[in-house]
Amino acid sequence: MGLPSDCRYHCMLSREEERQKLGYKPHKYHGKWPFKRIHGIQEPVPVALSALNLAIQFHGWISFFILVNYKLPFRPNKKTYYEYTGLWHVYALFAMNAWFWSAVFHSRDGELTEKLDYSSAVALMGYSLFLAIIRTFSVKLEAARVMVAAPVVAFVITHILFLNLYQLNYGWNMKVCVTMGAIQIVLWAIWAGVSHHPSRWKLWVVVLGGALAMLLEIYDFPPYWGYVDAHALWHATTIPLTYLWCVILFIDEEPGQPSSFRILRLADDELSENRDLKFHRMFNIRVHVLFLTLPSPTHFPTYLLPPSSATTAGAAAKTLLLLSLLLHHSSSAA
Repeated sequence: MGLPSDCRYHCMLSREEERQKLGYKPHKYHGKWPFKRIHGIQEPVPVALSALNLAIQFHGWISFFILVNYKLPFRPNKKTYYEYTGLWHVYALFAMNAWFWSAVFHSRDGELTEKLDYSSAVALMGYSLFLAIIRTFSVKLEAARVMVAAPVVAFVITHILFLNLYQLNYGWNMKVCVTMGAIQIVLWAIWAGVSHHPSRWKLWVVVLGGALAMLLEIYDFPPYWGYVDAHALWHATTIPLTYLWCVILFIDEEPGQPSSFRILRLADDELSENRDLKFHRMFNIRVHVLFLTLPSPTHFPTYLLPPSSATTAGAAAKTLLLLSLLLHHSSSAA
């Protein structure tokens, strides 16, 4: 990537200047548009946008890690209440790896950096497809997850080996990635509506934005001013979509279970203002969780009490807990 690439770059610029004088449009060289360098960086705009995407992914991952491990309660077996915590951690690692190698590849094009960039992107798309299937169909059994992962992993590995060992076919790779992306978009869009997810409008915005962004990858055009082409604009669109995706993740909830993400975060923020109430803070969170997870009066276990007293008992239990919570707040304020 030293002298040969520099000679190729200067020859390309000279050739493009001649073509421009003759009125010809820009031409691709070795499958890529001619870009103007800045301090040796071959594609400065995509590099900057890739780095920004990497920073947003890292910030979202750290925020999610703090939320599920320090701000929300654990199950009795010391596991998080959110069933998909581990899967999202792995997704964050795949995403950060892909954006890192994207920045490296766009800064200096070479055989190794190109293969690492394409392989990382395919791996991210494959894992995103697996995660979309697991989340939208609420697959929780480990055996079922393995059955879903096996064909996806086999296909992704085969495709990566094909690109690295046989032929780096740009057109075929584009078709594979667009197909995996389209399947994910359809799954998330349908699931958001069917499940009545509290962030379904945000999710639909991400789905629509992702679909429109894929068009930039399909309908390519030469770079404006030698810096911004269709792929660079695609990098730009992923920044707000990534941020919105992190917001959706933070308020994701299980159907039929309390929205522990939103309510416990509000309780935590309110009580953290007083640093001396550590015991009260822990007590409040436990009361909130117990109060929210109690059965509603219409779902009280009728096999324990006669039907006539089931509704009364369920309502009384919630009323007593609410009164204890109010008394606790009044005593702590005093």
